[in-house]
Amino acid sequence: MVTEQMLTSGPHNARETSMAVQGNNPLHAVAAIMGDASNKGIDTAATFDGGLNWTLGNIPQAAGAVFEADPMLAIDAQGIAYLAHIPVDSFTNTNLGIDVHRSLDGGLTWTPMVRLTNDAVPRDARDDKVAIAVDDHPGSPYFGNVYVAWKLPPGPMFFARSSNQGLSWTGPITIPSLGVAGLDLATAEDGTVLLSFNQGFADGVTRLNIQVQRSTDQGDSWQAPAQIALNRSAFNIQPAGACNAPGAHVQTSLGLRLAAHPLGRSMWVSWNDYLPGVPFNCSKVCSAANTCRSGVYISHSDDLGLTWSTPERVPGLDAVAGDQFFSWADVDAQTGELLVAFKDTARDPNRMLADVVLRRSADGSVWQAPVTLSGAASTTTSTFQGDYVGMAAAGGHAYMAWPDYRNRPLGDFYVASANFDAIFQDGFDAN
Repeated sequence: MVTEQMLTSGPHNARETSMAVQGNNPLHAVAAIMGDASNKGIDTAATFDGGLNWTLGNIPQAAGAVFEADPMLAIDAQGIAYLAHIPVDSFTNTNLGIDVHRSLDGGLTWTPMVRLTNDAVPRDARDDKVAIAVDDHPGSPYFGNVYVAWKLPPGPMFFARSSNQGLSWTGPITIPSLGVAGLDLATAEDGTVLLSFNQGFADGVTRLNIQVQRSTDQGDSWQAPAQIALNRSAFNIQPAGACNAPGAHVQTSLGLRLAAHPLGRSMWVSWNDYLPGVPFNCSKVCSAANTCRSGVYISHSDDLGLTWSTPERVPGLDAVAGDQFFSWADVDAQTGELLVAFKDTARDPNRMLADVVLRRSADGSVWQAPVTLSGAASTTTSTFQGDYVGMAAAGGHAYMAWPDYRNRPLGDFYVASANFDAIFQDGFDAN
């Protein structure tokens, strides 16, 4: 069964959504969407019944901020929700830092922020793209830790840690890097912290290198990053369905299957790229004549991020038609399966209208039939959508949050939940 709901509508621009699920309570999930100058902070929503019902919440706009950017969520084993974001005090100049809020009631209400850093730097070098994760593995030496990472657009990256459920934080620790974007964090059962990102200017000019970096001491030190793939694109892809500047961000996401699972340990990183043969400077037009064909790619590691497989493309709704972009991946810890969600224009000959699609695989090579999570396709070309969407999975449940444009040009905040065991066993598709 797929349950889709519109959570909020207007007056603001819908963009940048995050989703988290409680690993040991798959009926509990929390969603969030970025605020802008026309609303009052960050909208959140919590479900405790597998997505049948959602309760709205809000994190007020920070003092001095004109909008709240880059919300990212995590939920620990006790059901405490954490939300990290960036309050920005000027559209053209500075931000206020990195703020983290806690919700002791699972996403219904939020505590005042704890500020991890307090920068006042030019916008082209300000804090950007937050990632957050919790260590929810009872056997880990760092069980209960909360981790946050972010970056400056030209580099470096920064990392902070809380060992008391977000009350206080160490850091920030500097992770040397150059031109990074698209961060995500994950944790393993032995306490290893994994950080994925795209490294800009990998060819000295434009192209990205997808990388994963490891820490085995709670983020105090970091090993050299593993090189996974040299992208064909620069920081953004611009297929017909996302041709508005700056297009669709190349965002990485991580999913981890634990060693004790019957299917064995494996982890995946996912990202977007142009298809083979498409140059980084392809024709960025909003029509079927657009040559910027894009897809979703994954690579897997069986040794906790030390070595990685050759990238493979995740199939969309059609093997040939359409573009796939705005993707997010996760692994269901209970079933051990990889899930990848993305927007897909395969059903529109003009490649302008996008459905939200979910794929599932036990090994990242053989895929079950696609499931459409959105009740209707929508245009994606009228406004900037932000940099990412959100998806999370646990215990046979998948949750997706995205900005949707079927009703109005500025978009609305949509979520969908799916009991994907039932869906994929009988081949049922939401549409």
